[in-house]
Amino acid sequence: MHNASSRRQSPLASSRHWALAAVCAVSLSSVHCGTDTGTESATAETFLAEYPPAFCDLWAECNPAKLQDLYDGDLSICVEDLQDTQEDRLERDGCNYDERAAADCLDTLATLECVDWEEGEGNVCGDVIDCS
Repeated sequence: MHNASSRRQSPLASSRHWALAAVCAVSLSSVHCGTDTGTESATAETFLAEYPPAFCDLWAECNPAKLQDLYDGDLSICVEDLQDTQEDRLERDGCNYDERAAADCLDTLATLECVDWEEGEGNVCGDVIDCS
């Protein structure tokens, strides 16, 4: 885990926090039709390792202008920022981690196409870490 005092200010801070929650714009029901061949659950460590690069890769493919705007198009900065932000959320008091939602999120990111990400309104990864 990273020390909060050693972090630089994230481009997603405060007003852009929505971008973290708005990972996949697809509802679970529209993605997981038929037989579910995905993983039953994903540990927090697995989620922290796999989610940031999967999301940033999808972002680079589906919305490169936004990646360019926030991170100068640098995938490694995007990945590091998302890892830091998700680690912070996991460490925050009152936040709950859902292993099944994490597995669904990772399975969906692995197969999601840009048209589904841009046109949908659901959020597959928004239920992984609940801090409400």
